[in-house]
Amino acid sequence: MKKTLFILAGFLLLLGGCGEKRVVLYLTDWCGDQEEIAIREHIALFEKEHPNIKVEMENVSWWRMLDKLMIATAGGKTPDVTRVSSEWFAPLAAKGALEPLDEYFKKDNFDIEDFEPKIVNGWCRFNGKTYILPQDIDNHAMYYNKTWFDKLGIPYPDESWDYAKYIEVCKKFCADTNGDGHLDKWGTTGDPLPENYIYAFGGRMLSDDNKRCLMNTPEALAGLQMFQDLVFKYKIAPTREDSAGVFAARQFTNGKAAMYFGGSYESDLTFAKELKGFEWDAAPMPKGPGGRASRLGGSNYGIMSQSKHKKEAWMLLKHLTSTEYQTKMAAMNQQVPARRSAQAGYLKVNRPPKNKQAFLDSIRDGVIPPQVVCNQEMKAMLGSCYERVSIGQENIKDIADKTVEDVNKLLRTE
Repeated sequence: MKKTLFILAGFLLLLGGCGEKRVVLYLTDWCGDQEEIAIREHIALFEKEHPNIKVEMENVSWWRMLDKLMIATAGGKTPDVTRVSSEWFAPLAAKGALEPLDEYFKKDNFDIEDFEPKIVNGWCRFNGKTYILPQDIDNHAMYYNKTWFDKLGIPYPDESWDYAKYIEVCKKFCADTNGDGHLDKWGTTGDPLPENYIYAFGGRMLSDDNKRCLMNTPEALAGLQMFQDLVFKYKIAPTREDSAGVFAARQFTNGKAAMYFGGSYESDLTFAKELKGFEWDAAPMPKGPGGRASRLGGSNYGIMSQSKHKKEAWMLLKHLTSTEYQTKMAAMNQQVPARRSAQAGYLKVNRPPKNKQAFLDSIRDGVIPPQVVCNQEMKAMLGSCYERVSIGQENIKDIADKTVEDVNKLLRTE
């Protein structure tokens, strides 16, 4: 009897050895509570489809993610798959931290063409190779208070609006409602992203070859001037003292400003929780001399080059950027999908804003910021420039000239 049990145990052990080895994949992500629930649910579906793979997910703050990945790469202990912001893709790719994906595309006959080509070409490729797949797109349209427009009998914003029309209408909403001699209602919050004005006026941060800073060109200066003039010349946006530290989005949700440039995801993340007492919708951004423009950014997923399970990591990467998942995330929190096949699902979401097409059109009109290895350092320099312009106490040309000098020095070190 003991002999029989011994043989049976050996036979079962042999059968187990013939099965697939269980692989544990480590995923690093950043997300809020609601999104984390959705991601973990989607991971559970992946594990059900691939019972030999277990996914361990770590949720990290967006602000810490780049440093964490850089340190992990230097220490040789990276996750297998990670979420990657468009803002710091280039430093990771230049460091060799990410796995090139083009061979995986060929082997699987993967349909990379379903992703928005402007996005793939703009921030998924580095030195001719593709390293990440886009999950969602962060772009802007113009939110407006429909109730306020209706009250004043003003037609809603549309594609015909340029900045002259925008300023004209914004002035109609400005008011001192308590009679203290200071405005407490404004036409707009002002844009938290000055790049939108720079792009709309035909300016750019860098030259096409990323070798020279262009922040002091006439076009860029005109955009910076508009950014400042909304507050100090036209007086249609609150000063820092007026806003009292209240974020631009909340100036819109609390009914203090009639218009706000923001992302689609804010509809659920902020407006659904905080906006009460008025109806609202989205419209195209106003046109400037350089056309209609919005800064484009977004989140993506990639495989770390140090992963020891790249075959399985590729399977997870496809799952996290699938049409099904992007449709689900659009339905959950109105993320703009990077896959064109998921965008029909986004348009069907039955929650405000009604005009979601404005965000899809914004992709067409959007501009992708430069992708350079020193992006984080350059971002800090540009941020300092915008901060000084927003205060309104210095000559804009002098600020821009100093920014160009500093950024050009930085670019020469690449």
